[in-house]
Amino acid sequence: MLSQVLSGQDVKISGSGKGYAGTEMRILTLTDPVTKSLRPFSRITCDKTGSFSVDIPVKGTGTVFIRTGVFNYHLFVTEGREYRIKMSDYIPKPREEEQNPFFEEVRMIPEIINDSLDFNNLVRKFDAEYNQAYNRIADRVAYNIDRGGIPGIIEKLNSLSNPGMPDLFTDFVKFRMIMINMVGSGEYSGRIEDSVMINREFVPGNPAYTDLIEQRFSRYFSSVLNGSLKNEFINAIASSSLSGLREIIYNDGKVSNTELGDYIILLNLFPAWYDGTIPPDIIMKLITSIRDEGNSGYIRDLAGMISERFLTNHSGLPAPGFNLKDESGNERSIASFRGKYILLSFARSDNAAALAEYGILNSWYKKYSVNLQVITILTDSSFTPACTRMKSAGFGWTMLDGSKQDMLEYSYNIKMYPAFILIGPDGKTVTESCSFPSENLEKILSAKITPR
Repeated sequence: MLSQVLSGQDVKISGSGKGYAGTEMRILTLTDPVTKSLRPFSRITCDKTGSFSVDIPVKGTGTVFIRTGVFNYHLFVTEGREYRIKMSDYIPKPREEEQNPFFEEVRMIPEIINDSLDFNNLVRKFDAEYNQAYNRIADRVAYNIDRGGIPGIIEKLNSLSNPGMPDLFTDFVKFRMIMINMVGSGEYSGRIEDSVMINREFVPGNPAYTDLIEQRFSRYFSSVLNGSLKNEFINAIASSSLSGLREIIYNDGKVSNTELGDYIILLNLFPAWYDGTIPPDIIMKLITSIRDEGNSGYIRDLAGMISERFLTNHSGLPAPGFNLKDESGNERSIASFRGKYILLSFARSDNAAALAEYGILNSWYKKYSVNLQVITILTDSSFTPACTRMKSAGFGWTMLDGSKQDMLEYSYNIKMYPAFILIGPDGKTVTESCSFPSENLEKILSAKITPR
């Protein structure tokens, strides 16, 4: 679902729960179903009764995430609607897990208490049964045991969809059933009705549809490379030909819907950017072609969003800007440091991995101080004591207040602490993700900066 923080009507989300008094919530929105990027919207604090309320601009439909404690609540929302949610009793995240980027929060769809037939409630009930059935079938297929019982497991799910349900949910169930049938029976020519249903209408606003397309086509390029259209695919990629890729997809016979065809191309180009299977310049040419010539406004907008994520903090482009206060209260920006290389890092003052890396950095960075400025953006909730801890530890370079700067971390694509980025004297990114000082960071710097 393509969620934008631009035009559209507000979605109002409110709720309460035991133990939430004074707790912080991070509100994020899903940008699109291909990159699955979570765009920060705001941080809010529950009142003394454990209640909260937030208005979020949404265009059409979208997905909103609420992160608090060990929970990650997610809701499928429609512009102009109001959602009152019931939350589970609050459980704080263990202190030792607060900075663990791999900590898996408990992801759940909360109950919507102001509308029993809300899509979220229907999906929550259906998926509770569906997920168990899916796992049971997947195990039987993987271990080749009691496969004769699979049709019975699937049949029980049909009773969960009753006449009179909203169309969005009815279609959701249909797409989920195609997914589970593919796991249980595989893909074969007899399942013509599935292909007809997938191609009848391109519906990215239904999360089960995008899940199904991902299950069926996320490795589509690899399958083409191993098939009869291998040479045509290689030629289309080599020549950055969007029309060539489209022709391959349609000739393959699985896809006839033109929007879906473009979506499948985007779905496969996105991971190729990171795994290196297709040269970046070819990917950008193809993405640009779809952005300009896509088969719908949705597809063109999606291609634009994907290209933005590709170019986030990309080498050779201007680094994302900021205006943050230093320890003296002065506001600083990238421009205020221009003329030198900037070694920019993100961290918290109590992050053990960051402190260890800074200790190594501290032992040699002054050799390059004539042409290098070291800057650390501290994301602790309280900047002043964090800065004091860093200075007491002997780290004398510039510290900037990055508390609650979620959008800045999003702009720099920060996934974990510490993160190091090298910015050139012209304000452009040199390396979007530097090695750590404990690795070969000094080697990278010495190749560009002459030590004094």
